[in-house]
Amino acid sequence: MARINTSLALAAYSAFREKSLARESQRRRQGYGVEDPALAPLICPLGCPEFPEVQPCPAHCAALRCPALRPGQAKLPWLTKLVRSLRAHQPLHPAPLSPARTLLLITITFPHAEQLLKLEHCAHALRGEPGVLWLVAEDAASPSPRVAETLRRSGIRHTHLAHGPTRARGNAQRDAALRHVREHNLSGIVYNMDDDNAYAPRVWNELRALGAGRVGALAVRRAVYPPPRCDGHFLPLRRVERRKLRIDRPLYDNRTGRFTRFEAGWCRRGSWMSRKLGPRKFCVDMGGFAFDSSLLRSRVPSGPIWDFSGHGGESELIEKLLGPAAGPDALQVRRYRGLHSTRLSVLGK
Repeated sequence: MARINTSLALAAYSAFREKSLARESQRRRQGYGVEDPALAPLICPLGCPEFPEVQPCPAHCAALRCPALRPGQAKLPWLTKLVRSLRAHQPLHPAPLSPARTLLLITITFPHAEQLLKLEHCAHALRGEPGVLWLVAEDAASPSPRVAETLRRSGIRHTHLAHGPTRARGNAQRDAALRHVREHNLSGIVYNMDDDNAYAPRVWNELRALGAGRVGALAVRRAVYPPPRCDGHFLPLRRVERRKLRIDRPLYDNRTGRFTRFEAGWCRRGSWMSRKLGPRKFCVDMGGFAFDSSLLRSRVPSGPIWDFSGHGGESELIEKLLGPAAGPDALQVRRYRGLHSTRLSVLGK
């Protein structure tokens, strides 16, 4: 791979952004859709026909070739090559907030062909992040040696639990992990780190900004079209293309700051989830909320914590943590600053 002159790359990127802004202004006048401003740092001019003179590309767009899945090719070797080839393109972690609060990150796993690869993916997202305790709960009768070795090699402080086997959406394993936090009086911010999501490095500081005794909500990007490259960066839109985003998030009135509604599939009027599974008070994804661990001891001091047996359970847990009388206004949110957690399609369940 050719070396990139950083100053030239930054100058080229600045020129690209100026031309992009001019193009967006023209598109607004023409009535076309424009890029979401939150995606601006992720947009790469690589291969953009409108601006062939923008060379070299920014550093994050350097000559990455996404391995293609050929017809008849086994999925696991392709996934392995893809995920490991992207590690050099992981953005740097920002400096942790001071004082740094401990992140108690819960991952549920079960035996399957991609299990270890998904755990390696999570470990790479956490590498270099201080103040983390990774709680990995297996759907198994006892901790498996292969998972234990993967966690040991990650170098991340962790607790390896096992409960089951149940093969029931990980509900019993999540309850076991939450009980471990409560019974061992662990202090910090609890967050469900599913192994089929991708995580922007800045999300960890967003979690640490959560206040004491609070439950916080995050925006989660669920789908986007045209999709990004395999490293998560987007090519610029061409001519009259429109970028369509599906984001799960709470919405607030810009004037009053009051909660208005959830923008999420489950709360969308007439959605199949609400028709099949019933309404929800808090329409948040598993990766769309976090909470102070002290709430487990004050609000659910004994008995099961995650006793939901069906699809979902996020809304029910938040109701326990906030109290039955609390509504979405009780959630802590920070001003929308971008996409904190993004679904990783190649590692989808």
